[in-house]
Amino acid sequence: MSFIEGGIAMRKNAPDVSLDGKVTLVTGASRGIGRACALACAAAGSDIVLGVRDVAASAGLIAELEDRRSDPASTCFDRY
Repeated sequence: MSFIEGGIAMRKNAPDVSLDGKVTLVTGASRGIGRACALACAAAGSDIVLGVRDVAASAGLIAELEDRRSDPASTCFDRY
């Protein structure tokens, strides 16, 4: 069974995970599963590096992560 918390589906019986002091690289972070992973890892205490194709598209996520007191960095990856 899962529930929605802050737009993220969470399992009720999931163990508490601490990512304090860790850095997480999330690719495809502008939307969908990548965005949810970035928010979940930030909620667990990780600093986030966003891998995106369009930095402008991640502006909303960056603002949300900053509001949660994370210090996100956004990096644009070229597609070949």
